[in-house]
Amino acid sequence: MGLVRGAFGRDAVLRSLPRLNVSSCSAVISLHGTVRREDERLRVERVSRGVPGVRDVKNHLRLSDRAG
Repeated sequence: MGLVRGAFGRDAVLRSLPRLNVSSCSAVISLHGTVRREDERLRVERVSRGVPGVRDVKNHLRLSDRAG
């Protein structure tokens, strides 16, 4: 889980997002929280999948109701 959070911190786009909830069980990462746009939601998932040791990612991120 720490490696996933570290990967978020190294990504210029993800670093600017509000805190996301990340949990793991048997190398499966679950993502929860709110992002502004679909491309951010997909980027969080892609970066998570790129972390060594991650077997799968369950993306439960939601899009914010606010535009922008």
